[in-house]
Amino acid sequence: VTGTFEVPNYLTNGGAPGAVFHYAPGSGPDALPVRDGTFTADFTCNIPRSVTTDGSTRLGTARGMVYGHGLLGSRDEVNAGNVRTMADTYRFVSCATDWTGFAEGDIGTAVTALGDFSNFPKMADRTQQGFLNTLFLGRLLRSPAGLADDPAFRVGGASVLDGTVYYDGNSQGGIL
Repeated sequence: VTGTFEVPNYLTNGGAPGAVFHYAPGSGPDALPVRDGTFTADFTCNIPRSVTTDGSTRLGTARGMVYGHGLLGSRDEVNAGNVRTMADTYRFVSCATDWTGFAEGDIGTAVTALGDFSNFPKMADRTQQGFLNTLFLGRLLRSPAGLADDPAFRVGGASVLDGTVYYDGNSQGGIL
């Protein structure tokens, strides 16, 4: 299942790669970032065969799992064979979003920051937005009004999600 979800945005330029925190005009050096609209985050989720084999027969429920990808990777790593096998074996609906700030789309910014450390806030600020995006994905997995209520996560009128959420981080995803 693929889709998008909305998250409060605290970055300039709509949160695009290279964005930094958005501050209120005239704010001082101790200012906190302020919200600037919403950030649209992409997600990819896999519903294991141990929960439904044909999309019309529910075999039970699964725990939600947020997957954190490796260094400068993407949410598509949730489709790796080892992640899918673990999810099927232990009954997890595994979902991932890009670790904004340290994802594939941020490679150019990372290269620039390595050449000139004054550009590092472009990675650090966006990474904090990535944490927020990941937390919101976890909330969507946990809430009965979140993904559990979406038809893509329902079989025979009932959700495949049991309302619990776990985290599995690979490489960078484990460090973050």
